[in-house]
Amino acid sequence: MALVTDTTPYTEIPEAHRVAETQCVKELCQHIPTGTPVVEFFGGMGLLTDVFLANIDPSHLVTCELDCKLYNGLRSLFGTDIDILHGDALELCPERVTPDCLVSLDFNKYTSLQMILGGPHQAILKQINAKYIHLTDCASFRLHFHWADYTKRFGLPVTDRESYVQAIVPFYRDILGWDLIDWRAHRGAFHLLFDGTFSAPDRRVLTEEKKK
Repeated sequence: MALVTDTTPYTEIPEAHRVAETQCVKELCQHIPTGTPVVEFFGGMGLLTDVFLANIDPSHLVTCELDCKLYNGLRSLFGTDIDILHGDALELCPERVTPDCLVSLDFNKYTSLQMILGGPHQAILKQINAKYIHLTDCASFRLHFHWADYTKRFGLPVTDRESYVQAIVPFYRDILGWDLIDWRAHRGAFHLLFDGTFSAPDRRVLTEEKKK
């Protein structure tokens, strides 16, 4: 784990937000067996990278960042302790993904809604073939602004975080063939952990189509 100082890139992130994000990942990591490789698609400032490092062997972690400034920041923070790729994660990371690994995708916001509506998130996620998938979702403190819209869109009453999770999980099963392992929400942070080996009907169809 990197030694956090005043010059650590992610110290620019408000402390309350850092604590919330790291707490979510720490708690979800309890479900990940020791020795599981981790492929982090979007390294950013290294906040979540640092949390993964506290829970796994550095040799099992790969992270990627396109932005030059952020990439250099990751290099400065972690040195050669981990494998840091510089470039488009959607091009570089898939070849590093193995069926037994955890894939972490820290999307900007509204991951589930974008996925369900068929946005670019869905196309990206359909390419993932891994045992575990970790996703960041929308800012949880903003969910209450959209209860009525989610209730109408998902066809289930959405009145709190738990009912929101219950509403979105069937879509992950049907569209991607993933099943929820656990989720965590602290302050504005909202994280989901899925089992990518779950076999839903649509997933089996996709798999068979790829074999043809």
